[in-house]
Amino acid sequence: MVILAVVIVYPVVRAIYLSFQSNRGINEATGRFEAGGFAGFDHYLMWLTGNCGSGAGSCPPGTLGADFWPAVGVTLFFAVVTVTIEVALGLWMATVMGRNFFGRSMLRASVLIPWAIPTAVTAKLWFFIFAENGIANKMLGTDIAWMTDPWASRFAVILADVWKTTPFMALLILAGLQMIPKDVYEAARVDGATSWQRFTRITLPLVKPALMVAVLFRTLDVLRMYDL
Repeated sequence: MVILAVVIVYPVVRAIYLSFQSNRGINEATGRFEAGGFAGFDHYLMWLTGNCGSGAGSCPPGTLGADFWPAVGVTLFFAVVTVTIEVALGLWMATVMGRNFFGRSMLRASVLIPWAIPTAVTAKLWFFIFAENGIANKMLGTDIAWMTDPWASRFAVILADVWKTTPFMALLILAGLQMIPKDVYEAARVDGATSWQRFTRITLPLVKPALMVAVLFRTLDVLRMYDL
């Protein structure tokens, strides 16, 4: 508990304290931020109204300034798109991995490889792919600036995140699929239900609790995807 308090609680409390202080900048002698006295909620009001850092006032130390709301918009866009794609792909992968076929165990193990790779390593890998002279431009025969163009960079980050974390989504959904009794599917086949009817009326309703947990975990995780 002491280590937890030192590592987590103190930095959080210190950051909140500094956010209510006026900004005197960095002391060149010590290299530390110097508070200039209590500023109340002025920083937050200017921050939320878009005036932070625009000359009307200073910003809380370490914040995005007037770019806060655009950053929120990009983050929410990234979260919605990636989670939606990962749910669709994860559900499909879990359905495939839940079937009986030769090499199923090897497939399940290999699918988890992208998820096991550290995120910083994944980011570096995809950086090389989308570099100016990277594999993506070579294969497409283009010179797209993946790292500087706003929409191209969003596509690149979304693709990297989907590649890395879809296996995690598939694993959680697969756990839910394995809880469904096989007798239910057999009874549906006897009654003449098609594959689509079995999927929509048996698989989706029964796997919904596991799916909701997977969506919750991924949404919370994707909102703090700073290292990617």
